[in-house]
Parts: sequence; C-alpha cells; structure tokens
Amino acid sequence: MKTTYLLPLALTFVMSSACNSNDDPAPGPDSPSSTPISVKVLEYMPAPGQFVNLAPRYEDGDDAETMCRKATEAINRGDVVTLGAFGGYIVMKLDEPVYTSINDDNMGLRVESNAFITSTDHLGRKYGSCEPGIVMVMEDYNRNGLPDDGKWMEVYGEVSHLGSPVDVAYHKPNDNGDIPYTASDGTEGHIPYLPSYNKQPYYPEWMDSHKLEFSGRRLPDNGYLDEESGQYRLINYTGYVDGMPNKDSELDLSDIRDPETGLNAGIKRIDFINIYTGVLQVNGALGECSTEVGRVVLFRK
Repeated sequence: MKTTYLLPLALTFVMSSACNSNDDPAPGPDSPSSTPISVKVLEYMPAPGQFVNLAPRYEDGDDAETMCRKATEAINRGDVVTLGAFGGYIVMKLDEPVYTSINDDNMGLRVESNAFITSTDHLGRKYGSCEPGIVMVMEDYNRNGLPDDGKWMEVYGEVSHLGSPVDVAYHKPNDNGDIPYTASDGTEGHIPYLPSYNKQPYYPEWMDSHKLEFSGRRLPDNGYLDEESGQYRLINYTGYVDGMPNKDSELDLSDIRDPETGLNAGIKRIDFINIYTGVLQVNGALGECSTEVGRVVLFRK
C-alpha cells in the first residue's frame, strides 16, 4: 500500500540523510548572550539515515507521539535530533513567539546544530560538516496552538534560489541494509547501511509503511571528493540549520518568502518552525546528508 506523509504546507517534504561525520551528533557551545526558547515538537518524521532510531532513541512500543515527546525533551535539554535524508522534517511550536523585527534590534534567531568549518578550498569556499536544513515558519493567526493558519513560508538561505522542487520515495529493505530511493528529477540511489559505525535499522522503526514519500526544495549538492586527500569536503551554506557553526548560523528573517511565488511573505510573527533536510546526496564513507536539529535560540549580535 502506498503511504504518503504530508506536511501541513503548500509543499510536502522529502527526507535525505545528512552529510554527517560518523561521530554521535552533539551541539556546539553556548553563547553567553543567547537565550534558548523552549519548544514542543508537533510532528517528527525523519527520512532514513544513520542516526535515525538513535537521536532520539527508539524503543520497542514507541509510536509517533512518543517519538515527538522524546524529540521535544532532547531539543529542550540541548541535544540534537536527526532528520535523516532529504525531506525528513520536524515541526515545532515555540513556547513564545519570535517577531521578525528582532533583526532591527541587534538580535538574531538561530536553530543550533553540529556543523563546523575545517578549512577553505582552492575556490575560497569554506568546508567542514554541513548538512543544510531548510527552515519554514508560520504565524498562529487564530491563536489555537496549531499550525493550521495557511501556508508555511520559507526562510531563504544563500543557495535557495538554485533549488528545485522534488519528490522522493524511500523503500524499506527486508533486513538491515541499504535503503533504495527514487526521485522525481530522475535521481536514484540508496542510503548506505554503515554497520561499522551504527548497527541499528536506518528506517524509522515506528513507521509501518514500507514506502515513505516526501517532497521539498532540493538544494545543490554540497559534497565533493577531494582527489588529493581522498576525502569528501562538504561546502558550508549560510542561512540554514546545520549549515554553519552555531555562532554563524543566523537565519535571515528579512527574507521570508512564499515558496510558490518566491515573493516576500510579509510575516511579522513566528509561532511555528518546520525544518527539513534540503540536500539529497551520499558522500562516500560519510554516508547520507542529513540535518541535525538542536535548540531554537535568540541571541544578541
């Protein structure tokens, strides 16, 4: 049976595993001028990936509601939650609204993660660990605590204008192993199973469906093989979650657009945040590109 998981958006989202290192994901250090905002996770639907069922940890009997609770607890205590491969998403309600005018008050907003910069390549691009997650926001116009007030609006990052809508389907294997996927742009491949690092199933264990489908804006691939070193370099993108180190990961609240028209959305208040993995790529032994999501933080510039 075909099962499609739809976000409450104009676009649905496809999950693609993050271009992560094989270390356990962990957040960066706190800034003394930052103030975390508590959240409640309303939806948590990762695409397959090497940290799925680990961050947060799945246990026998857990269902979607339990995993939302675990994701909420993890984020609020400063840990990170994986979104798996391209399209994997999380929907969060902020305990207090954020106003886009904070950009005029020497304040900024970021969603923390575990990205870092290693060096700069021959083209002057910073690289390290970058698994960019696209950020969508919504105001609670009817003040009922639910993201049912129209379309999600997209916070644009530096390469969003180069992205294209795509649908992706992931197929559950019979046993632990590589997870095949196909995409509407003609891309096909698999999320590799890497038992040397993580031996748990990479397909979300609380989902009964043998096929998961998502859609979203596919950002340009950011990983490439450096032939001299034999290692993959992941170019850092600004304006996303898990794109830059926490101190440099401010979201541009002056550039929030309607994802269908590309026009400025004019949104003034943010009550809900929706994040999904924006790159569909596998980078050798690093595995799939998958966004990790941490705390939502207001900070002074």
